[in-house]
Amino acid sequence: SKLRATADYDAATIYISLEKWQKAKVILEGFRKHHPKQHKLQFGVTEKLALVYNKTGKPLKAANEMIVLSNTAKHYTANQRRELLWEAATIYNANNRMKTAKRILTAYIKNYPKPLEQAIEARQLLADFNMKSNPKQYYHWLREIIKADNRGEKDRTRRTHYLAANAYMQLTLPLFKAYKRARLTIPLKRSLKKKKNLMEKVVKSYDNAMKYRVAEITTSATYYIAEIYNDFATALLQSQKPKNLNADELDQYTVLIEEQAFPFEEKAIDIHVANVNQIKDGIYDKWVKDSLKKLRKLSPARYEKDEKAVSYVDAIY
Repeated sequence: SKLRATADYDAATIYISLEKWQKAKVILEGFRKHHPKQHKLQFGVTEKLALVYNKTGKPLKAANEMIVLSNTAKHYTANQRRELLWEAATIYNANNRMKTAKRILTAYIKNYPKPLEQAIEARQLLADFNMKSNPKQYYHWLREIIKADNRGEKDRTRRTHYLAANAYMQLTLPLFKAYKRARLTIPLKRSLKKKKNLMEKVVKSYDNAMKYRVAEITTSATYYIAEIYNDFATALLQSQKPKNLNADELDQYTVLIEEQAFPFEEKAIDIHVANVNQIKDGIYDKWVKDSLKKLRKLSPARYEKDEKAVSYVDAIY
């Protein structure tokens, strides 16, 4: 009968209104099979199947219907199509279908650069997916987060600032590790230049992260910068000594190295102090606490006072 398609469609609609999801599912799947040319109603069938699959515990099938609607439902607004694609990506992510989630999110970023915050969240998800399996792609998407936020202008938010600042922190980690691996060996002039260049790159990267003025990123970056200067001082003191020096020459050489190391030790202390001073602004997170612990070792005469430190923090709160 020519009325069969409409009757099936209406029956499914009634079952949905009665929340008879399984019966609606059977009819809608049958409709798609028996009336493939009924294009006028196919969009409605797809919409209803997306709902029914979701209600009957078949989220991946629901996501597939959402993708179809996002790509073909021309009567939908751009915002409706965008939300459908995002929901589909969220479902695949929640169900550990990373390959499909990556494909959908890549399409999302290409087609929907705004709202900026959600487009950057998509980049963050892609970075997270690749963190362990594909470091090259992981760092690629971290850089894309920074680029998108920099281009965002008035669309930037506190969340996009946080994600961009955090991306800088993650991108700095391999630089930090490379710096730590660098050893001061003979000839000292050459190895010293290499380690100092690495140190400057790491500090600059942490400075970039701090420019976003995100409290937890700022305290973390400040802590690491202080540790870099302290490490540089330690590396100087433990650097390889020339082998052809007599006792007097070795003593003189050691004094010279200590004089070179001292300013870096002082700078490390000053930066840790700056971090601890953020307690005055009500900031007392892990990194401030860690700076305080470091100061108790670097400057025990002033900071090895547990009881006073604790009472001071308690007084603030």
